[in-house]
Amino acid sequence: MADLVNDEIVLNNLVGKLRGLVPVLEQGAREVAALLQEDKLPAAFDALQQVIEALQCFHEGLAVLEARGCLAASGLERLNEQLKEIYPTLLAALEGKDTVALADVLQYELAEAFTNCVKGMVGSGRND
Repeated sequence: MADLVNDEIVLNNLVGKLRGLVPVLEQGAREVAALLQEDKLPAAFDALQQVIEALQCFHEGLAVLEARGCLAASGLERLNEQLKEIYPTLLAALEGKDTVALADVLQYELAEAFTNCVKGMVGSGRND
């Protein structure tokens, strides 16, 4: 019984940390997009590296929730699906070294997915 309680506490902490990352990732994506649009490439790619590292951590956390069957209850399931749709476009822009497409994906797809998630958390009372 104690193990179940400890697992629940760990999962609740993970969900809280992931929810806390949502607005940070949203803002990071918007900042990188703005730097790209201003043609400040060194600063943009430095900031992009940080966003990618945070996205990797975020994705790993979502994977843990998914493996435990807790993703739907976390309120992050829709965001997880959106990210899976966005990643190939993001990767293509990076591989193609297309800064215009990269800025568009970051601003209009990635940041918007996080914005919608924040709105959903506030609307559902899950922004705790």
